[in-house]
Amino acid sequence: MKKLILIDGNSLIYRAFYAIPLTLTRAGEPVNAVYGFTSMLIKLIKEERPAALAVAFDRKAPTFRHNQFADYKAQRPEMPDELKHQFELVKEVITAFNIPFFELDGYEADDIIATLVKRFEQSYDEILIVTADRDALQLVTEKVKVISTRKGISEVKVYDRQKVVERFGLPPEKIPDMLGLAGEASDNIPGVPGIGEKTALALTKEFGSLEKVLKKADEIKKPKLRALLKTYAEQARLSKELSTLNSQVPLVVEEKSLHFSPDWGKVRKILTLFSFNSLLNRLDDENESGYQELVVAAFEVSDPFALREILFSAGICSIAFEVAGDWHQGSLKNAYLYSERGGYKLDFASLTKIEALQLLKDYLADDSKVKIIYGLKDKLHFLVNEGIKEVKSAFDPQLAVYLLQPEQAKQ
Repeated sequence: MKKLILIDGNSLIYRAFYAIPLTLTRAGEPVNAVYGFTSMLIKLIKEERPAALAVAFDRKAPTFRHNQFADYKAQRPEMPDELKHQFELVKEVITAFNIPFFELDGYEADDIIATLVKRFEQSYDEILIVTADRDALQLVTEKVKVISTRKGISEVKVYDRQKVVERFGLPPEKIPDMLGLAGEASDNIPGVPGIGEKTALALTKEFGSLEKVLKKADEIKKPKLRALLKTYAEQARLSKELSTLNSQVPLVVEEKSLHFSPDWGKVRKILTLFSFNSLLNRLDDENESGYQELVVAAFEVSDPFALREILFSAGICSIAFEVAGDWHQGSLKNAYLYSERGGYKLDFASLTKIEALQLLKDYLADDSKVKIIYGLKDKLHFLVNEGIKEVKSAFDPQLAVYLLQPEQAKQ
């Protein structure tokens, strides 16, 4: 499944800052938010296998919502000094992963995400939005889901259309109607005074939209509620407008720029700089579980006979695999083989899959050729799925490290 992950940078950084105890580098620099954000990022990469990634940020400049309503988010406290500088450090981490990030004066991260969803929804099988803000739930469709961070960053809930309906009794596109009535305290959106979420949900569900609620206010039996709706009708309309995400942000972005292609060397370097040793260990696992560090130039050989001659004349060969999906159920896309003679890509797009698999099968079954395959136990699952049942004379560095230093086995 071709997935795009869109992360609300501000939301996730704030969550991480308050969820992770204050952590300092040796130089005394706070990095707890950086650690939490990076931990969540690696977890997403490992579990979701995205084909593309992007992060959106708020800017300090006022947005179009501030122009509409001067008190928008006016109640929010000043950002802690220990957090302010960590935004730039997170951006350094994102850059090391080769993940693009977007921010634009006048717009919020949610609006940027809404724009990316609208622009690229047809290019992906699934889009996952990572945020703690429930505003994003209005973007949920058959293809779009929201991964909502709940307690800190360790607990999340995934909302698809069914989950949104179960939670609110409304489809995702009606969330702004409900917020127009109930308001949103976290953003200082007023709604209608005296109307809470429960009543707002009931009214929206009964009448279908905010405008219909206001139009048929005379039909509401409770005098106090009827009076409130008439008195604050324009405030309710404004509140709905403030709650509705803008999917027309003037972003200049090409779809190919979202493709996930990390520079693992840069990632390791920056994680080492921050002394995030536990994340480095997780990264080592991840690097050989779907997003291999294929940094050596690999020549594509479309002639199976030529590639056979190259392989069987080589000595020790290191092999990495690119898989669509996970190791248990995925299918093999490419194999990369490196020997003293160079690097070669066994490309299933240029060779027929039958030719490529037969060549790989013959080579792996050859007892006279030593193959280095990291994490072989996991990879045997999809190899068997592809009809490859014999792997002879293989050396697994992961298993070797475990045997030599079992006390340091990763948790």
